[in-house]
Amino acid sequence: NETNSQGVSTLPSKLSRFISSKYAAWSSAPVAHKLSKKTFNMTLAQAQNHSLQGTLVICANFTHKQADIYDPLVLDPEKALSSWNDMFPKDRLKKTKKAIVDVTTKPTTQNERALYVVSGLTKGSSFVGLVHVLNDYSDQTNSSMKQKRS
Repeated sequence: NETNSQGVSTLPSKLSRFISSKYAAWSSAPVAHKLSKKTFNMTLAQAQNHSLQGTLVICANFTHKQADIYDPLVLDPEKALSSWNDMFPKDRLKKTKKAIVDVTTKPTTQNERALYVVSGLTKGSSFVGLVHVLNDYSDQTNSSMKQKRS
C-alpha cells in the first residue's frame, strides 16, 4: 500500500530502481537509465493525480529467431592488426604493408592462434508495462459494506 503519507515519490523511486536493475541485464546502462527515468516520471504523474494502492510491473524480453548477416563484411586491416596485438602481446605483428600481406595470405593450421570475427547479430525486443491499482473508496461503498456486515 503506497499512500501519499509516505511521500509521492516513494513508489516512483522504487519502481525506477526495479526497472533499471531488470532492464540493465537485457540492454546497455544508458538505455536502462533512460527507461528508469521514464518510469519514474510516468509513475510520479500517476501518484500525484491518484491515490495508488500499488503497481503491477510486467517485464518481458524476447530474442528473435532470425539473425542478420553483415554483408559485405569489410574489415580495416590496421584495426585488425591492433586487435591481434592486443589479444596476443607476446606474438605481436608489425604494422607494415608487407607484414599485413604476409599475414593475410599465409595459410593457417588447425592449432594456430586466430582472431575470430562475428559477422552477424540477433535482435531482440523488450516490453515494460505498469498497471497501477487505484484506491477507490467512497462513502457509499463503505456504507453498503457496513450494512452487509450487520
